Amino acid sequence: MRVLSANLRYACFEDAIPESVETPLSDLPNQQIWQRFKTEIIEDRALFDGAPPAAIQKHFHDWIEQQGFFLTNTKPSNPSLRRAGSSTYRFCIIIDAEALRNLLRFPLRPTSNCDFEDHIGVKVLDVECHAGSLEYPPPFDEGWLWASPRELPNLWFDCPLLAADEFRNDDNLGRPLVYI
Repeated sequence: MRVLSANLRYACFEDAIPESVETPLSDLPNQQIWQRFKTEIIEDRALFDGAPPAAIQKHFHDWIEQQGFFLTNTKPSNPSLRRAGSSTYRFCIIIDAEALRNLLRFPLRPTSNCDFEDHIGVKVLDVECHAGSLEYPPPFDEGWLWASPRELPNLWFDCPLLAADEFRNDDNLGRPLVYI
């Protein structure tokens, strides 16, 4: 989790890092973004270990409704629910044994010898995907995507503004990737 948190924190502050600017930029807005960032960790091996994507999606949909929101591609079950417009209610990160093995390959801070073509890090479930969707053809229709730690900030900040095909790709093995 430290790798993921470090990458997200760096992304929150990177635009306030002075490069060629004579006077440093205020990082107050960045601090406010970071202070509002929170993670909800749900750990239930009995429920999630080996669960198919549809079961995790169902659980995530229920969690979204418990927070008072509904997804844009669904009808609200309750008229008091508000439309979700944040990545918080679209993507969930799956960290299982396979993802942990992958994460251990990434440095805590990217270095110059880091392989930027390596996208296999953690599993991300996009709950807007569903089987039979024309917008999400296989292998994306189940909702699983692989993302490197350095792609998570892009997923968080940029994907709500992008069409599905603008951040999805696959590697030479046909695995679905976040690629921004």
